[in-house]
Formats: sequence, C-alpha cells, structure tokens
Amino acid sequence: MPIGNYNYTASTTFNGKKLTVSGAFSIEALQLETTQTQANHTLLQQLANKTNGKYYLAKNVENVKNDILNNENIKPLLYESSKTMPIINLYGLFFAIIFLLALEWFYKKMAGRILDQRQQRHSFEGRNPEVQIESR
Repeated sequence: MPIGNYNYTASTTFNGKKLTVSGAFSIEALQLETTQTQANHTLLQQLANKTNGKYYLAKNVENVKNDILNNENIKPLLYESSKTMPIINLYGLFFAIIFLLALEWFYKKMAGRILDQRQQRHSFEGRNPEVQIESR
C-alpha cells in the first residue's frame, strides 16, 4: 500500500446482533538503515571475499593505508585542462592597444611640432633675418 493515513470500518452480524468496529492506521516510510544499527561483520566479510576485496576492522585501520600505498593497481591520476583563445578575439584588449598606439603617435607628432617650432625660433635668433637673393 502507498504511504498515507487510512480509516477502516468492519461490521458483521453475530447471533442476531450487528457488530461494528472502526479504526485508523498509518503507513510510513521505513528507513531500513535505522532498523539494524550494528555492523554485520559476517556479511561484510562475505562481500569482500566475493568481490576480491579486503575486510578490515576498525582497530586495523593502519593496514588500509599500507595496502593502498603498496598496491600496484592504484596510481594517482592527474588531470589538466587548458583553453587557448586567439588574442584577436579579445576585442577590448585589441582596441585598447590600438588606442594607446594612436595616442603615442599623436603625442610624438605634437611634441615634434613643438620642438620644431622651438628649434626654428632658436636658429633664427642668432642670424640676420634679411634674405639675400643673388641674380645671374
């Protein structure tokens, strides 16, 4: 029967009298793990023998460590994964680099003009500004 609460009514006639009884009962989920709280060592040993395993008592827990370390079938596994992505797909970085290169070019161009103007001023200060034209 499914889990739930149930009501019942039973009736019968006995020696000319009608007898009726009513009641209720519940069906609940049973946790089988809670019914037996002691380890079944015989069952555990049988299971270990059937599966080519080993059975250890709690007082021999150090043997588990030694058996694992000495077992040739147990090897450490290392997993590594890497993901590469072409740098051209990083549009933000691409445009930032282009912007910085353009900014550097603009700065150098403007600094060069300023230096050229200063050099021109300094070069004319010590000379005679008159222009002499020779004719042939």
